[in-house]
Amino acid sequence: MNKEEGKILIVDDNYENLQVLGIHLQEIGYDIEFATSGKAALDWLENDEFDLVLLDINMPGMNGFEVCNKIRTNTKLNNLPIIFLSAENQRESILKGLTIGGQDYVTKPFDSRELSVRVKTHIDLKKSIYALEALNQTLEKKIEERTRQLKIAKEKAEESDRMKHAFLNNFSHEIRTPLVGIVSTAEIIIQSEQLSDDDKKFCLTSIKESSNRLLDTIGNVLEMSQLLSGSITADFKNTAPQKIVQTIHKEYADMFKNKNLSLNIETGGTIDEITTDPVILKKILVQLVSNALKFTENGHVTIGIKPLAGQVEIFVSDTGLGMDDKTIDNLFNAFFQRDPSNKRVTEGAGLGLTIVHSLCRLLKGEINVTSTPGQGTCIRIILPAQQPE
Repeated sequence: MNKEEGKILIVDDNYENLQVLGIHLQEIGYDIEFATSGKAALDWLENDEFDLVLLDINMPGMNGFEVCNKIRTNTKLNNLPIIFLSAENQRESILKGLTIGGQDYVTKPFDSRELSVRVKTHIDLKKSIYALEALNQTLEKKIEERTRQLKIAKEKAEESDRMKHAFLNNFSHEIRTPLVGIVSTAEIIIQSEQLSDDDKKFCLTSIKESSNRLLDTIGNVLEMSQLLSGSITADFKNTAPQKIVQTIHKEYADMFKNKNLSLNIETGGTIDEITTDPVILKKILVQLVSNALKFTENGHVTIGIKPLAGQVEIFVSDTGLGMDDKTIDNLFNAFFQRDPSNKRVTEGAGLGLTIVHSLCRLLKGEINVTSTPGQGTCIRIILPAQQPE
């Protein structure tokens, strides 16, 4: 005989019935507990878990129908199957038992094989219901998680579309503005019969500045395209990072002076050489210094370099506008602009720091940002001193 699993509460005030039912069901493999009254049955159900109740109807104090009613008012026991087991075989009793919440009704004397089949059927059905409820809960959690993921993906897609739209608008502005400056200045030169040397110098300087701005915009877009396609690779060689820092300081000193700012160099120790790509490293620092110049109105910008254990840290800090955490989180995303309402801030294609981030990865380095709104920003690059073989 196959052993069954499940726990059954037998409720009957007749000890002989309890003994016969208990022995039979225990032989099949079920765990059995007994109650000789309705109150005792309810106490059992309150403190233990059962898979089925075999319930007699005619009992003193509280009959089986009353016990069934109390069980069904307990939300924790809604799915507990009840089989009435009674000598009453009147149609009215059977219908009442099924109507008030019993799942089955077996009349005494019972056939042990028939009772075994009915018990197994209801216990298996209860287990199936619990399994289905567990599956539903799992599916609900999966649906909730999937809904959350879709919401995040939708928000990211909308944000990406917004940034791309802002980029296209800004890119067209960055192309059109210097072109208008070049064309209008050239027109002045052409139409003016006599220009003083100062006026000529002013016009030519204006053309040069507009041309450089246009070249920078186009160069950033082309470089971003090359990075995305993987056509830019690092050429690692022995490099003196301090010399690169000094070169940038020399190239940018006049620009900072014209804006009444100071450009400082800070060193935390001697660094002879590291293995990196000097061209890419210089591009990174030029972009960071240019950004610091753009976003700083008062104070200074510092280019710093110091050795670490097996690494080198290069940073650019400023006393400029600073950023909040949300801005920092999006800082290296393509097309991101710090403050679309501020024309000066949004000058540029919005790709500079995205390019910096990609170039830093090419050098096997890390980049991190700390900033305080209104106080300034520090962007640090951590590079390995030697590239792994």
